[in-house]
Amino acid sequence: MSVSDDFGEGVSRCTDGELDELLGFRRRMYDEGSPVADPARARWLFGQNPAGRPPGALAIWIARRDGSIVGTRASIPCRLKLGDDECQAHSPVDTMVDPPWRGKGVAGPLTEAIRAGNRISFSVGSTPQGYRLSLRNDATPMGTVPVYVHLIDARGVFREAVTSRPRLRAAAPLIPVAGPLGGLMSQLRSVGADPVAVDAFDERADAIWRDVSSFYPVISRRDATWLRWRFDECPNRDDYRRWYVLRGKRVAGYFVLRPRRWHGDAAFTIVDYLGAPRDLAALFACAVRVARAHHVSAVLCPTLNAHVAARLHSVGFLRLRRASQAIRITVWCEADDPARDLVIDPKNWFLTAANSDVDEYQGQVDGRDMWVPE
Repeated sequence: MSVSDDFGEGVSRCTDGELDELLGFRRRMYDEGSPVADPARARWLFGQNPAGRPPGALAIWIARRDGSIVGTRASIPCRLKLGDDECQAHSPVDTMVDPPWRGKGVAGPLTEAIRAGNRISFSVGSTPQGYRLSLRNDATPMGTVPVYVHLIDARGVFREAVTSRPRLRAAAPLIPVAGPLGGLMSQLRSVGADPVAVDAFDERADAIWRDVSSFYPVISRRDATWLRWRFDECPNRDDYRRWYVLRGKRVAGYFVLRPRRWHGDAAFTIVDYLGAPRDLAALFACAVRVARAHHVSAVLCPTLNAHVAARLHSVGFLRLRRASQAIRITVWCEADDPARDLVIDPKNWFLTAANSDVDEYQGQVDGRDMWVPE
């Protein structure tokens, strides 16, 4: 697809020369300090992605009326494994239409433009407005990404919640033992496994992808090239902490942590990970060991993975009930696509926060009103 492709009236791919104008539009539309107006982020996320780097342009589409930008929608390209095959796919993000132009045929053509050339379109963590837009454009709802938490300092995390929620107040006597019990469970599960910190991903990530990807029917490529782009080459690379997990001499997987605030206390989010199902319990246990060494109060793990629930529970993670800001998932593909039945079943997917820009926003909020335990 060339940069000059016509996607509909007034809709075109954003060129390098239009980026400053686009960012000015975004600054007017979004809250002050929103990452969507950061030029370094835009060039990295939409111009340097190894799964799709259009020459002279970005994976961002703009709609113009009377020469001015009135709407935009961006795309995070990826290579998506579907069973034994691989295809071009993407995750749409950063949708915005100038209020006077909403409901006037701007958003629909932008959606068609970002889908062009992609067999699968999947949205992770869209706003309520973006979610409704996806459904209006024939996407299939797939529920939400489950979120799990391991409590290290349960008393600190729920200090305020216990006083305000009667259901939690009844469980208050159990809270002091939650942290030590979870620590014991993670210690037992991590026997024989060791986390090894790295400053950047290397060829060992290719071996993990090659050995592990067959366990997951629908998963975006996570080889060394993609991991370097996603975590090592991004503008905020210092926000991420990278570890391989060794079992003896075998590299069993990796995980990536990002600091955040949760209920007012320091915590970590497992932004991404990969390992064979048999190694997941040890992998998550290693993540907890690292978090305890950093004296944080909790470890959160947002992930959609049919293999993961029992392994996380065995390490002391609890699944959380969403109070607000659900990480919604939608998927689009053509109605006659042979892979449709595969991709519209959530049990087939492997998703983490790294599949979109979800972790950017989770890192900025306290989370006080976002999560309560199931």
